[in-house]
Amino acid sequence: MPNCFHFFDEIDAIAPIRGQGESGSQINERMVGQLLLEMDNMASQEGVVILAATNRPELIDKALLRPGRFDFVVDLPMPDLVARLAILQSHCRHRPVDPNVDIGGLAARTANMTGADLQSLCQRAALLAIRQSVSTCPGPDFLPFTIDNDHFELALLEMTQDNPG
Repeated sequence: MPNCFHFFDEIDAIAPIRGQGESGSQINERMVGQLLLEMDNMASQEGVVILAATNRPELIDKALLRPGRFDFVVDLPMPDLVARLAILQSHCRHRPVDPNVDIGGLAARTANMTGADLQSLCQRAALLAIRQSVSTCPGPDFLPFTIDNDHFELALLEMTQDNPG
């Protein structure tokens, strides 16, 4: 049973492919080399597990993927319709969402969104509902808010404008 986990998020930023000729490449070469050395030293330690994540696996130096370093690569695809529906339901569960909101229809329209994108969509819709409630009744007695279809539509529009393509 492991007793120590090392997790590197965005590993491509600290272990890019060597020999690409970018500015500062000598620094990158040394940093990748040192990381490989440290990983080899940790691999000899009992109970140490090294994990890493990236959205850009093609940028990772291939030396990291040899046996004894990162032995397994797990590719997590974008969530399918069923997963997106479950993610949206999870993020709406403790929010005052109008019962007429079509979460299934929303899930169908978010095919290229990650779980983080769907979370952001729900947060934006909630903020829009809060702003509307506060502007309708400013002051300490603002009305309780409800997130409706219009809030989700506007949040979805904002997100597509923020990230075109």
